[in-house]
Amino acid sequence: MAKALTVKDLAAKYGVSANLIAAELVRQGVKVDKAEKTKIPDDMTDLIESFFDDLYGQQDEEALLP
Repeated sequence: MAKALTVKDLAAKYGVSANLIAAELVRQGVKVDKAEKTKIPDDMTDLIESFFDDLYGQQDEEALLP
């Protein structure tokens, strides 16, 4: 079984603070208890990662190659 995704994991992935991730999740209607330790529900992981990819412009390594 895969490790549950947390707010802290998302913050590290996108290079922003856990508080910023938590605030955006709250704006989107996701309950956040303890910012860094809040676990993302398994059924929402893909949707939330896609949202933050769009929001923070996650770049693929291939896009950086000439």
